[in-house]
Amino acid sequence: EGRTIAHANSSDTKVPKRRRMVPSKPHKHDDSDFELFEPNRHDGDLDPSPFVVRVAEWILKVIEFHSLLSTNEIIGLLGGIVKENEKVIEVTNVFPCVASDATGIECEMDPLSEMQACEYFEEHSVSLIGWYHSHPTFAANPSKRDIDTQTMYQTVFTGGFVGLIVRPCDPPSWSCFHVHHGLPYHIDITRSCLQGNIHEKEYLQMLSRAVTPLSSLTVDDRTYKRLVALAPNDQYRRLLASLRGEIDVEL
Repeated sequence: EGRTIAHANSSDTKVPKRRRMVPSKPHKHDDSDFELFEPNRHDGDLDPSPFVVRVAEWILKVIEFHSLLSTNEIIGLLGGIVKENEKVIEVTNVFPCVASDATGIECEMDPLSEMQACEYFEEHSVSLIGWYHSHPTFAANPSKRDIDTQTMYQTVFTGGFVGLIVRPCDPPSWSCFHVHHGLPYHIDITRSCLQGNIHEKEYLQMLSRAVTPLSSLTVDDRTYKRLVALAPNDQYRRLLASLRGEIDVEL
């Protein structure tokens, strides 16, 4: 089974086995699962944030690109390094996962895709340090189910783990949060401009991974223009055009 996340309409760390991450039987929703919560904020010296989050700019572009490919929710995982002495979580890798049974208010992560992500992070000598998903039509605030999912992750990955939500509006809105005493708390994101051929290569690779499950692309003109703007070269723009049925290109 995959893991379900539902919403309202308005490298040293070992990855636990699947049975530790999700219940053995499907979980039935109730109305409270769909309620959104605006994250609290840590209050300086009295209640300091446990860490700051640094995210490479290209990673945010991959997530935005992924979120624009579907009117349903999308989901993925984040890899990086937890610097406990500096109280920093550095997000250095991203892996767009396949969402099965996705709708505009919920999505389920394909377990095979999750396993591939963990293997990818291990190959790059980074830890699983976060997850992301989109809210296509409503605010980028966590729902009760998001909070439950984040709590589950934090129970397993005790060194540091964050949830990232994107609402693919124009411009996109973001929310990074963790759970503290059962409540969601906002975590500030610092964008870092990591450069170099390796990051460009990974950018292209992860855009391809986001596009691969698609057989077609149905988006409005405004969204399509934003996708094209995030596409790095003519090859990717032609791929988007072919998925939209605008040109005939062998994939």
